[in-house]
Amino acid sequence: MLIAGALLVADRPRIEGDLRSTGLSLVELRSSSLTQMFPSGGKQIYYVGRAGYVMSVISPDGKWMYGVRRQHDLHSSSIAIDTLVRRGFTPSGPGEEEVLDSPFVNIVDLGVSRKGTMMLIVGRPQSAGRGSGDGIFLYNRGSHDLSFIEGLSLSDNEVSALNVNEDGSMLLYQEGKFVKTVIRSNGRVTFSGSHAGRFPVLMPDGQSYIYENSGKIILRRRSESRTLIAQERVVGGIRLSPDARFIAFGIDLYGNLGDTQLSICDVATPLCVRGPVYVDRIAGRATYWAMF
Repeated sequence: MLIAGALLVADRPRIEGDLRSTGLSLVELRSSSLTQMFPSGGKQIYYVGRAGYVMSVISPDGKWMYGVRRQHDLHSSSIAIDTLVRRGFTPSGPGEEEVLDSPFVNIVDLGVSRKGTMMLIVGRPQSAGRGSGDGIFLYNRGSHDLSFIEGLSLSDNEVSALNVNEDGSMLLYQEGKFVKTVIRSNGRVTFSGSHAGRFPVLMPDGQSYIYENSGKIILRRRSESRTLIAQERVVGGIRLSPDARFIAFGIDLYGNLGDTQLSICDVATPLCVRGPVYVDRIAGRATYWAMF
């Protein structure tokens, strides 16, 4: 079903009720806290203990928050060491911080699989020299294996929206204005496709995915594509709920990134409701589904 032009406005209480019954919330991540945005908005929850993360994400199952804490060298501010951490969600919000083993000295961006076994990381491994060896890597937290995917410069990074399935066989990310898919089998990496698009996100099957292109939000399964929603000026990112029933994304209301608004859509219908308006940040960019 295709909604042409503007989004339809659904029965807001129904969508809000469905989300509350499953314990799902859309939250905005910040350095030392998160803020609940939808269905209940405005509540800010500060992280327990040490925080100050330079970047953070929430796992696709909505149960874990992963963050990067950065410490600068006392003698040179240009030298920084990153620590990878995570926090599990409790009924009251993110729990205690857990420091994770990491083969990286610097992490610019990351994506995690649904259970957190696999990580797709843009960064600099500890074994690399300064300015060399930077790139995209697949990190298996269980076996501690590190696989090189693609080289790039951290200072001129155009890679975002990192996705990886649970066995590490399917990698998906945005590079510039293109969506790239990578297949990994028997330790070999094959770039299987690249097409115009933004904000890719893997579906729970670990193979199909959703992305935006030319004012349409599209579901792609192998070589087949289907438009879910027609919506101009999508910004920030596309977030898929853990049960794949809902998607959320930002809309640039006036085309100048001055005011952006969060939109939440029922994938099956697909009917949508408008969420909060952002004036100091871009809706969808640091917004994630959390279960607590």
